[in-house]
Amino acid sequence: MKNQFDDIRKITFFLLRCRPQYKNRKNFYSLCQFKKKFSIDAEWHFFATSHGKGPCDGIGGALKRNATKASLQRPYSNQITTAKDLYDWAKTKESAMAFHYCSEESYKKIENLLKNQFDCVKSIQGTQKFHSFVPIDESTVAARKISFQNNFEKFALK
Repeated sequence: MKNQFDDIRKITFFLLRCRPQYKNRKNFYSLCQFKKKFSIDAEWHFFATSHGKGPCDGIGGALKRNATKASLQRPYSNQITTAKDLYDWAKTKESAMAFHYCSEESYKKIENLLKNQFDCVKSIQGTQKFHSFVPIDESTVAARKISFQNNFEKFALK
């Protein structure tokens, strides 16, 4: 992203729904390390179920609808059935959007590199009651029940 937008100072991630797989020690620690790795501030906010709908939902829906239509119009042996197929189709058909593909091999490589980093990270109990996570430093996160409330709970991850 820094290659495309040179004046980025902060990224605010919004995730729909508070799924437990997103609220885990690895993601919180990665959030705390974001500024060190990318020189950009970052924070995470989670919408409640059925809240936070926006333009990206329509864009994603249109992409999926167009991919489904394209797949059904192809011969049976050449339908879009994998993430790689979808990526290959999307990068040639949906020119207004940028797409990035992460292969299973590259995912495994990154997972192995990060494993040692995550082994010593502590979990945060009761993450489901929080909807906002903002790094305080490289291993401490502030958690808020409401995104912009003044009071927060501080959690050391190491």
